[in-house]
Amino acid sequence: MNAIAFHKTRIAPTPSGYLHLGNAFSFLTTAGLAKKAGAKLLLRIDDLDRDRAQKQYVENIFDTLRFLQIEWEEGPQNYAAYESSYSQVHRVHLYKAALQQLKTQQLVYACACSRIQFQQSTIHTCTCREKHLPLATPGTCWRLVTDVPITLEVKTLDGDIIATQLPAAM
Repeated sequence: MNAIAFHKTRIAPTPSGYLHLGNAFSFLTTAGLAKKAGAKLLLRIDDLDRDRAQKQYVENIFDTLRFLQIEWEEGPQNYAAYESSYSQVHRVHLYKAALQQLKTQQLVYACACSRIQFQQSTIHTCTCREKHLPLATPGTCWRLVTDVPITLEVKTLDGDIIATQLPAAM
């Protein structure tokens, strides 16, 4: 088996509540793997849910990481840096552009099915795609079209482009 070399990994807590033991385990594991692989550790605070992201929860992230003695090389070191430069709010335009590209390529559809419907049954059949609901329909989310083979292109750290054909079904 070939080892996968990577240069950077990340921890991405969500500031919608105080961190818990599972977060600590995940952070310590990721930090340990990064150190073992010689990779940089990036702190990315996943704050897109602005209604639930609160200052005390963000500050709790910094406090917890310092308590666990986890050092990260990239990302904010304190609340002021997070708010001024690292909040995902500064990248919303990029996310919107990516969603628009998916919409333009007709690779998303509006779906009114809940996550619970998908989780409760292994035979749940969603027919929302065939309904052609407008993407702006209230109470729906956008789901990716996954039954069409598509080529995924990723730019590497060296600037090369790796292209791979995604499978039509999983």
